This record gives sequence, C-alpha cells and structure tokens, in this order.
Amino acid sequence: MINRVCLETMGFSRKEAEGKFFLKLFFKPKVHNLVSSLLEEAKEPPFLTTYEENWQAKDGDERLISFTVASLRDKYGITTNYTVTGLDITMFRKMEEELWDYRTSLEEQIKRRTTELVASQTRLSGIMETAEDAIISVNSDQQILMFNQGAEKIFSYSADEVLGKSLGLLMPETFRSSHAKHIHNFGESGHTSRRMLERSEILGQRKDGSVFTAEANISQLEIEVEK
Repeated sequence: MINRVCLETMGFSRKEAEGKFFLKLFFKPKVHNLVSSLLEEAKEPPFLTTYEENWQAKDGDERLISFTVASLRDKYGITTNYTVTGLDITMFRKMEEELWDYRTSLEEQIKRRTTELVASQTRLSGIMETAEDAIISVNSDQQILMFNQGAEKIFSYSADEVLGKSLGLLMPETFRSSHAKHIHNFGESGHTSRRMLERSEILGQRKDGSVFTAEANISQLEIEVEK
C-alpha cells in the first residue's frame, strides 16, 4: 500500500507503484545495501529506525527524504511487513545550505572589513602619533585617552603622565571651568567639528606652569555610546 502524498511527491501513479519492489522503485542501486541494512535494523528493538537519504522520483530527480522504517511482527515476534513514513526535506536542506553559504560569505566579508579597518586605524594612528601638532583625544568625562608626540613636545608631558587625567591639566586653572563647559556644550550640540578660536582665546599650560596662546580645533566621534 502506498498513500497519495508519496505518489505525488515521487511522481508515480498508483498503478505504477503498487506491487513494485520498494528498493528498486525509489532508490538508486548504489544505496540498496544501505536501505537493506535499515530494514534489518528495524527487526530489532525498538523495531524502527530513521534515516535521511535521496529517493529517486519517476522523472529521475532526487528528493531528500527523512524516513522512518518500522517493522510489523506477528504474535510470534516474526517480522512480516514494514511501514515506511517519510517527509520530503529537499527544500529545507536547500535553504539550510543557502543560509550556511550566506553566513560563511558574511563572515568572510566581516573578517575582510575588520582587517581593512584595523589596517586603516593603524595607519591613522601612526599619522596622528607622529604629527607635529598636538592631537589629544578625551572621553565624555574629558579624561585624556590619547596624547601624541606633538602634544608631548608642546606641553612637555609624556603620554604616561597625562593619560587618564583631566584635560584641565593642560590649561591655566582660571580657564579650566569655562573650557570644560565649552567642551560639554559642544558634545551636546550635535556638531562634528568647530574651530575653538571662533568662541574665545585658548590658553595652554605646560608642565613647568608656563602659559601660551593656542589655536585649536575640536571635533567629536561617537563610538557606540561613547563620545
């Protein structure tokens, strides 16, 4: 006996399928031994087994079927028949493979872009570090995160001496409060850059306490939730 769903899936009419040998009707010769072993396996407890294998349709196309073979036994425990139930998973496996290929491609793109980004950041870091001008990076709390060689020469501090310290360290005490407020307001403004001399004169203070006039530009970059 064979049901309508199986006939429609495999493309056979009932007349073409009923009475035919199961192995020869649905499987290529190369897997006959495998399917035969599944039938033998189903004779032993728990008297069923499940497997995935390509079934051959009438038109020659292969359909990937997840099927379960269960043995039917008489009152003496002797196997008399088998029932085979299956689910066509051809499209599911195809989609799974396409998703896997897409994931692999995406991972390769991310890896390539990450490599390019690291290289770009390395080049930019090298340019910034060796620039003659002072380049100073601070976080939203105005703590110094980067202090390049130009800044070391101008302010006479080493990077190790100022990293993590307040930006106010680099200006006269009387100017620190107003400058900190200006930096805060700029951060809240949404602007990406501004020439600070458009607002007021900037004074810097070296490690030895000497004060000098500075021309400065300010810009901000948002990294995730940090500015």
